Amino acid sequence: MLWLLYRTHLDTTLTIMQANEQQSIQLASQTVDAVFGVLHGDALYLAENSSLQQWLNTGDPVIRSHLNADFLAFTRSRRLYDQVRFLDQHGQELVRINWNDGKPEVIAEEQLQSKLDSYYVRKTLALNEQAVFMSPFDLNIEHDVIEQPIKPTIHLSTPVFDSKGQKRGLIVLNYRGQRLLNRLRAIADKKSGDLWFLNKEGYWILGPHPDMEWGFMYPDRQTMRFGHEYGEDTWLSMLKG
Repeated sequence: MLWLLYRTHLDTTLTIMQANEQQSIQLASQTVDAVFGVLHGDALYLAENSSLQQWLNTGDPVIRSHLNADFLAFTRSRRLYDQVRFLDQHGQELVRINWNDGKPEVIAEEQLQSKLDSYYVRKTLALNEQAVFMSPFDLNIEHDVIEQPIKPTIHLSTPVFDSKGQKRGLIVLNYRGQRLLNRLRAIADKKSGDLWFLNKEGYWILGPHPDMEWGFMYPDRQTMRFGHEYGEDTWLSMLKG
């Protein structure tokens, strides 16, 4: 009798735990989808910015100052992006706004950089109108090194076309990915158990310990993958499921 009571209690507890974990995963998935939807819309919105289109048509330096002001106001009000940029078709930054720890600023022309060798530039310039490229979730790189303190980042970019239908460059948004990670942590804090966020290779973006995260970005963390820790068969079965 005691064993039956214990078994019934255990089964009920496991069922409740499973339901709670499924709810957490569903909420986390909805959160990610909602964030990505906003980012996608912002990229397309800026590509059609009226000041940008006017400047492409005229090259007027006064309109360029209006464009800087528009992008600055967008960055300040949105509060989502570490960088908001317009690059020409050769990958050269022409307009760049930095978040600057909550004090957005327009970067002077002499400090603008060429990003032609960046993978997201090449991929975006190959896209058609209204298409958006979204990079893998990684850590921001500045001058070929990981920026410190680290900045989890998603690059979103879309090609920009002028009124004649000519491809003139691209909009690039550096999403402040820590915001999404904080929201996922908040979901986990309200439930029992841990909530992990992994990329398609099985590397932790949000994991058991900070030293195990972003393994694909650091040479000394290359083995810190879910499959390495818990078995490749387990990881493959998760991907199939």
